[in-house]
Amino acid sequence: MATKPLVLKRQKAKVSTRSSNFPASAEVTVCDLPFHIDNTLTYGIPDEFVESAKIGSKVKVPFLQSEKFGYIRSITRKEVSARPIISIKPNFGISENHWGFLQAIAERYATNIDAIIKFVRDSQLIEVAPKKTRFKPRFEFSSDRTIRLIVREIEASQGITLLIAPTERELHKIQDQLRNSGVPENRCRFGLRSAILQETENLESIVIFDEWSEHYREQKAPYWNLRDVALIRARMQSLRILFVSALPSLELFRYQEQRIIDVGKREGRKLGERFSYLPSNFQETLRSGLTLGSVLISVATKNVSLATICRRCRTSLKCKCGGRLRSEGKELICSLCTEVVQNWRCEECNHRDFYEIKSGALNLKNQVSKMFPNTRIYISTAEKPVEGIEGKAIVIATPGMEPKLIYSAIAILDCEYRGNLPYLRADEFLRLQVFSLLELLISNGHFYLDLEGNHPLVQSLLKDRPLLQIEREYRELNQLQLPPIWNLTRISNGNMLQLAASLAERFPFAKIQLSNRDRFLLIRTRIEDTPKLMEELRVLQKYLSIKREKLLKIEREPVDI
Repeated sequence: MATKPLVLKRQKAKVSTRSSNFPASAEVTVCDLPFHIDNTLTYGIPDEFVESAKIGSKVKVPFLQSEKFGYIRSITRKEVSARPIISIKPNFGISENHWGFLQAIAERYATNIDAIIKFVRDSQLIEVAPKKTRFKPRFEFSSDRTIRLIVREIEASQGITLLIAPTERELHKIQDQLRNSGVPENRCRFGLRSAILQETENLESIVIFDEWSEHYREQKAPYWNLRDVALIRARMQSLRILFVSALPSLELFRYQEQRIIDVGKREGRKLGERFSYLPSNFQETLRSGLTLGSVLISVATKNVSLATICRRCRTSLKCKCGGRLRSEGKELICSLCTEVVQNWRCEECNHRDFYEIKSGALNLKNQVSKMFPNTRIYISTAEKPVEGIEGKAIVIATPGMEPKLIYSAIAILDCEYRGNLPYLRADEFLRLQVFSLLELLISNGHFYLDLEGNHPLVQSLLKDRPLLQIEREYRELNQLQLPPIWNLTRISNGNMLQLAASLAERFPFAKIQLSNRDRFLLIRTRIEDTPKLMEELRVLQKYLSIKREKLLKIEREPVDI
């Protein structure tokens, strides 16, 4: 006989939804209300709920002519006349300790708590005693000893460790490694981006792999970033937090400069003669690697893509504001201020000519198959990822889709394209991709970049001093008043001209740029001024909601700019 599925018990009131007298009341945060409405309302607690109602319990309540879900925020044991709670899940909801963390995220991203709750699953209500101990966040460079380090910390902890990875493929690999190391499954929780928002009983530590990954940015409003949310949670709930990656992002480097985070020691790795670059070709690197095992070719995209660089010195095209230029037909447009640049001239070499770089994984496969006719070739893309290979083979993969195997040779192509994309962080992402892939190379393997020998990234590999390049880039961004030293906020979906004038008056020290087509605003603020800007934008959102106008789209630290 088939068994019925388990259903969570919900208690229902045996009263109407009209206002009446009740022995106790609850302040309930009601979900799915217009932005401007104070969503914490008073409801009566029927007799049958008085003993079971708890702070954090999920309830159903009447609102106007409809019914809404909400969460109890406080309980008063005093007679009150109000509309009643209709039903309640007394032991499920969001605990008081966790609620404060979610409210802090809402304030950071100029939104209301409702916009954050939609990412949170209800859980068993737990009572957490306040912790007085504060732990300093840490960053460790990933290596072949990373898993052993994490295993030791899990074994030494008294609670649960939450491990977060950018993709399911990487998460499954981490799970397998810990399982093979003998770590009990009940000591760990595993998850992707949204796991940072979920309540976990007895949580003690958080481990985040490759915090710079684009997968950690939420694609829906309010566009939160995992790294920032994780640091808020660690601070408010007194949790240990460890970031693990080949290199730190510029944000973590800033935290190190401010002594907010401790950074571990990096193990050096000099490639010597096994490292090749332009004018050498990558075929020799592949040929040498295939004598030892399989090889990896990392390309920028699956299909043909374009980037624009100076024809003479091969540097990216930049606007006077510091943004990257992109080619749209016969025009050069700044990705930061969106200004159309006329009569462009290279700041580095004073040359006027530029050209577009073209690339594609499918075209490369045809070329490589002719060079190595008897070798199996795999293509790994987001649409069709490769998990494993047989025998000696050549793997051609797009960024993030590289099978996490050990290779005898790695060739990273399209570096000019990647480093000259019309985004402020293009150079940083290229550096992070290169050093992350370097971890997949055997100790005596061969490595190749299609960059000239004087390129800063090539010099970082030759000297094995990547942090020096990060520091130089950090100082340059500081002089230009760009992220991460300054915060960048993009606003769209409204009267941008009027908003720009209003914000310029209220925030005279902010750098406000209006796109040339009045489509959006870019606002650069000092870190200490950004909370004031977010609060101002939150008030403006309430005003727009009252007038029943479309709300602004607010993005903190957009990556596609």
